[in-house]
Amino acid sequence: MILLASFLAFSGCGEKRLTLSGNVSFDGAPLNNGGIVFVSKDNPQTEFKEKIIDGKYTISIPAVTTGNMLVRIYATRLEKPKDGAVSEAELKLNPSTGMTTIMYIPKRYNTESTLTADVSPTATVFDFQLEK
Repeated sequence: MILLASFLAFSGCGEKRLTLSGNVSFDGAPLNNGGIVFVSKDNPQTEFKEKIIDGKYTISIPAVTTGNMLVRIYATRLEKPKDGAVSEAELKLNPSTGMTTIMYIPKRYNTESTLTADVSPTATVFDFQLEK
């Protein structure tokens, strides 16, 4: 009996989970290779993160974590070097030379986000249409 109880405790049985999912677009196109974070407003140290791939995300969270959540969405891309910053010879040898990674999603969707989701057992799908 004790062995069975130990097994159930370590196997995670009984912990109910919710699956949050949805679509994310930026300027009308699916967001590619981004990230999404759900932050509990009741407990800001509780965050759930996942990648956004081809405009879609899926996150598994404990079912006890419901309520209003702040949502942050991030995405970066590589930008070419400014004219003259890298020589033509360097670019021929390595086309990614001088490329810089920039965050192109506006701050109002991430570091200064006002996006929210009211998560419950019956509300688990949240789509976000972002604009410049």
